[in-house]
Amino acid sequence: MADNLQTTPGSGSDPFVATDQLPDGSHAQKVKLIDGTADSATPATVTSAGALKVDGSASTQPVSFSGNVTVVQAAAANLNATVAGTVNAAQSGAWTVTANAGTGPWPVTDNGGSLTVDGAVTANIGTANGLALDATLTGGSQKTKLVDTGGTNVATVSAAGALKVDGSAVTQPVSIATAPVLVAGSAIIGNVGIDQTTPGTTNAVQPIPGTSGGLSISRVISAATTNATSVKASAGQVYSIYAHNVNAAARFLKLYNKASAPTVGTDTPVLTLPIPGNAAGAGFVWDVPPGIAFGTGIALAITAAVTDADTTAVAANEIVVNLLYK
Repeated sequence: MADNLQTTPGSGSDPFVATDQLPDGSHAQKVKLIDGTADSATPATVTSAGALKVDGSASTQPVSFSGNVTVVQAAAANLNATVAGTVNAAQSGAWTVTANAGTGPWPVTDNGGSLTVDGAVTANIGTANGLALDATLTGGSQKTKLVDTGGTNVATVSAAGALKVDGSAVTQPVSIATAPVLVAGSAIIGNVGIDQTTPGTTNAVQPIPGTSGGLSISRVISAATTNATSVKASAGQVYSIYAHNVNAAARFLKLYNKASAPTVGTDTPVLTLPIPGNAAGAGFVWDVPPGIAFGTGIALAITAAVTDADTTAVAANEIVVNLLYK
């Protein structure tokens, strides 16, 4: 069989038409494909494997696009598309969309419908607001990693489930291995106990007398009256009482919770203290370290009889009373 057909030569024509003679004797004409642009002579070719080439490049599956692609699925099927751009998929079945290597990310929408994702979705959020978060959403639950503000140190848990910070488990209550140390010259930390082993040495505790802030003193030497006296015109404390009598008979010191001198025989004393009698002198000393509270004021009187209503005066210079108060 001979390919090609001879034609009758004529003006402007070639002598042969390219054909392929078939087994039945007929001829199939050979036709070149070029693109559809007007006056274009760019041919379409095939590779050695028989793949059709457009503009010199072989078409492959899956098709690779550069730009935005809208894919509409008419039947329930899977589509594998490698896309650099945005994919808008209006679909009624299941789709599988993958992105080719290159600059991403590529947003995926379904034209206003709902998007269902099978499997785990991992979201990486940056530290623009001081938060580093890797969250994995699986089956509707969110798993969150705890990290420091720098996003480098991860908080973990021990085998028993206790939270660890810097690799050490935190327990409740928090246990402190080393108690605070009181450094010489520093402020006091809590309650400090001092063990005095040798009195008089450097580790002994010794009181140091102060030049201010001590107790106040009230001294009364009896006149030939009931000696009504205002010791303090406001609330105070009595810490010590020294009372002495040179009369052979007993006399009575009476203390009043009052901000002025008492009205002897009318006001009621809060304390009545007998002062023993002796011509050579007698009396008592009473120390009360916690103090005796007088909420209004401190006042006193000295009488010859014990009753609250007594107004009998004592003799001059027979009684001496000293009060230490604050």
